[in-house]
Amino acid sequence: MPTSPVGRRSRGPFGLRDSPRRGTAMVLAGMILVPWGVFGRWWLARIRYRPMEWGLRRVTWWNVVQLRRPRP
Repeated sequence: MPTSPVGRRSRGPFGLRDSPRRGTAMVLAGMILVPWGVFGRWWLARIRYRPMEWGLRRVTWWNVVQLRRPRP
C-alpha cells in the first residue's frame, strides 16, 4: 500500500533536518549570512535607509525621500 506524504517526515529542502551533518548546515548558513552581512554593511555606508524602510517612508510621507547619504 502506498504511503501518503502526510505520514512521512520531511527532511527539509536540503535533506539536513535531523541529520548528523550539522557541519554542512553550518557551512551553508555561513555561505548565506557572511555575504549578506558584507552587503548590508556596504549598503548602509552609502545609503541612508534600507530598501523597505525607504519605500515605506515614501508611501507614508507622500514625498520623495533622499536615498543616498550626503557626502562629507
